[in-house]
Amino acid sequence: MFIGCSKSGLRLFLQNSVLALLIYILVFPPSMFAGNISWTGGDNNNNWSDPRNWGCTSSCGSTPASTDDATIGFGANITFDPPSATVGSLTLTASGVLNIGTPAGAPVNHSLTMGTPNTTFPTNVLTVSNGGVLNISNGGSAVLELSGGASALNDAGGTINVNDGGTLTLQNAFGTNAAIVNNGSINVQGTSTTAPASLLLNYGTFEIDGTGTLTLDGTGNIATDP
Repeated sequence: MFIGCSKSGLRLFLQNSVLALLIYILVFPPSMFAGNISWTGGDNNNNWSDPRNWGCTSSCGSTPASTDDATIGFGANITFDPPSATVGSLTLTASGVLNIGTPAGAPVNHSLTMGTPNTTFPTNVLTVSNGGVLNISNGGSAVLELSGGASALNDAGGTINVNDGGTLTLQNAFGTNAAIVNNGSINVQGTSTTAPASLLLNYGTFEIDGTGTLTLDGTGNIATDP
């Protein structure tokens, strides 16, 4: 019961409340509230798409979202099973393994994008370290969104395998820090493509085997440790 409140006053109160909510959403969009989400394997399977396998500080009860920083570690061996997904960033560490694509048999298309367009601050959209492994196999595609000076780091002890039929792409790599920095091992048997103005800084091992291809578009270039 509203005491001393006319219908017109109540209507005005509700209108102002809705207006305040709309202003809040415009000033503080959901993308501002990136969360940390880590693999727990709580559902005892290896599927990325199962929300019960993830623990989080936000996006609880769901798989990683486009604004989330996702981490896979502790020896987990994960199958990326959805057709496509986007995360704000991905960290593979402590012997955590992510498999995108089909190692054997007919290819099934799966695509994971790391990083979001129009990022306004430099960040590592992908970090592989301490025994972490990213496998991109038949039908699998990994896209590194490097706009706004973002980068990707394959650190010492990290491995990125672009296997036969797999594709690794650097996209919108503009900005002075837009690069993939390799201190570990990158092995290409499939296709690796870099976008204009992108840079591969190789201080580790970079191998192109068999029918593997590396394409540098525009002003893309490779720098190696002297």
